[in-house]
Amino acid sequence: MDGWKQKIQDQMVAGASKPRRRWIVPSLLGIAGLLLVVLILGSVDRDSRALTTHSPKTSLEKAKTADLLQTAQVEASKSSEERDWDFVQQASQIVLRRDPLNASALALYGFSLDAHGEDAQALDVIRAANARDPRILAVNIWLFNHYAAANEFSEAIRYADMTLRFAGRVSGQLYASFGQFVTVPSGLTAVTNALAKNPPWRSGFLRYLSRNKETLPTAYIVLSSLQGTRAPPTNDELAPVLNAMIENGAYQDALFLWIGTLPNEQSAGLDYLPNGHFQFPISGLPFDWTLVPQRGMEISIASPEGADHALRIDLYRGRLGANDLARKLLVLAPGRYSFSFREKSNRLGLPRGLTWQISCVQDNAKVLTASPPLKGTLSWTREEIAFNVPETDCPAQWLRLRIEARAALDREATGGSAWFTDFKIDREADIISN
Repeated sequence: MDGWKQKIQDQMVAGASKPRRRWIVPSLLGIAGLLLVVLILGSVDRDSRALTTHSPKTSLEKAKTADLLQTAQVEASKSSEERDWDFVQQASQIVLRRDPLNASALALYGFSLDAHGEDAQALDVIRAANARDPRILAVNIWLFNHYAAANEFSEAIRYADMTLRFAGRVSGQLYASFGQFVTVPSGLTAVTNALAKNPPWRSGFLRYLSRNKETLPTAYIVLSSLQGTRAPPTNDELAPVLNAMIENGAYQDALFLWIGTLPNEQSAGLDYLPNGHFQFPISGLPFDWTLVPQRGMEISIASPEGADHALRIDLYRGRLGANDLARKLLVLAPGRYSFSFREKSNRLGLPRGLTWQISCVQDNAKVLTASPPLKGTLSWTREEIAFNVPETDCPAQWLRLRIEARAALDREATGGSAWFTDFKIDREADIISN
């Protein structure tokens, strides 16, 4: 946990020490120009070549509005070395004299003011363009960059929200900026409040954070901050982040994140093997039970005679495809433990039976313990096995229900059923003190 805490603290310090305009993603400016090209050129005559930047003012005054907008936009989309903002401003002003509420002309005029350093007037004009047509993506991106640069994160996200709803192509750049916002307390609050409204891009943002080792601490912060909101993280949102953390060896931090998402009634009685009686719905997340259904069998949670809830396995005649039927991730510190559970079976037909196995995650071949194989018919019986977690190379463990198979023929089932419940792991020190 200390390693991840340090990463998060380092991000917060780094975020607080960066210059004011740290949040702007430069590539968004070029994309903004492209989006405005699409917006305007999609509604004008693409073959018009009547105007150029060298056209006299009298020609501009007589030109059609659509031609003025098209020529000005083509000019605005050029490289910075070739672009003539004076022409863009002149053309957009002519359009605005004809139609003061033309959203595209307001956008072009605002961009030209920004290029000439008239920041306050540019903001007013570009906001007016947005008020006229909130779908102009170039305007939303400009406003996002403006408010992000001013550390007004809630306003920035408001304009990013519209952009993400209409232009998924820029999602990666915006998600990267959101990830930077989180390193500042007010930015984290803004991101959390936006996500709590459950926008359509929420799951995409969380998946983005889970795909890169460097952004996993950010994912941890965001998911933790969503706890207690009206829209806490769902299992589908938690799964990719938890799995990525586990793949990167952050087992304990992933466990703490998962515990933080549990309802009070489930987290209150947490032990070394959570949900060991199957009394809570199975989420399929790594630290909960994950069932592995396959052809030739059914696996479910049932309420058999002699138990409130139990894991039930029903086999049919035929060859099963995989050895693992159920699993759960454990994070046990080095030491000596006792593993216990209850089981029963009815005509369970497998050559070598079913067995529960605990092994180290980093080395599946390092089996710490295994239960006696279950097959045939057996009334409810309690199994208890002692095992040791080594000091090194075993920071997390898999508990798995496996077909005891050494060859394909060992997976040939003839039918039958099995039930398992009342799983518990106790540490030797706890047993002695009790």
